[in-house]
Amino acid sequence: MDPGAAPRDGQFYLIRGGSRSWSVEDNPFRNRSVPYHVFGILVERYFGPLRIFLNGENLNNARQTKYDPLLRSRPNFDGRWTVDERAPLEGRVINGGFRLSF
Repeated sequence: MDPGAAPRDGQFYLIRGGSRSWSVEDNPFRNRSVPYHVFGILVERYFGPLRIFLNGENLNNARQTKYDPLLRSRPNFDGRWTVDERAPLEGRVINGGFRLSF
């Protein structure tokens, strides 16, 4: 299907993915970042003015807490007890819904 064309009834539409890397300048637990990939998918089906969708984010369940804790053993010089976020914190997310065009 041409990405610029309007989808017809019953067609599926859009799949996505990506990769990210973050700095570890403020992480007391390591001097090198652990690489990870984030994959997602969005599937949408059209039924006239009704569109039903299913969305999945971070399907491989990459989480910062799998490798290092978020809390420091003592506060940083600026008083913070937590390290900076450099990977997803929430893990796998799956949701769905519908859209109605008027």
